[in-house]
Amino acid sequence: MTRKFTRAAAEVFDRSAVAYIVGWMTNPEDHPVRVRVQVAADDEVGVAINEQSVIETLGWKPQALYTQQVLLPPGLNQVKIVYHKFWHNGGVAFSSIDEHGHPVEWKCDPGFH
Repeated sequence: MTRKFTRAAAEVFDRSAVAYIVGWMTNPEDHPVRVRVQVAADDEVGVAINEQSVIETLGWKPQALYTQQVLLPPGLNQVKIVYHKFWHNGGVAFSSIDEHGHPVEWKCDPGFH
């Protein structure tokens, strides 16, 4: 993960784990923009933007790609990713692009390690 803006995030876990990732995406426009968010994960994962759940999958399963179209309001928008890894190797990756196919960059809290 990074303390500066990035186009995607990916974390790999070699045993059972719970990960909670918080970041921010900025919409510089003065109107909502359409954004496609994607998360690739095995097992359980949830994605919320501004406290609204946009992706949620429960249960033990192999890696899958989940995609959702959202309207991103103007200004700073909070993204939360919650991931529950059971006992096999696996991980989670998140990315987002705008309606023109350009990456929507996001960043984590400066205190994230």
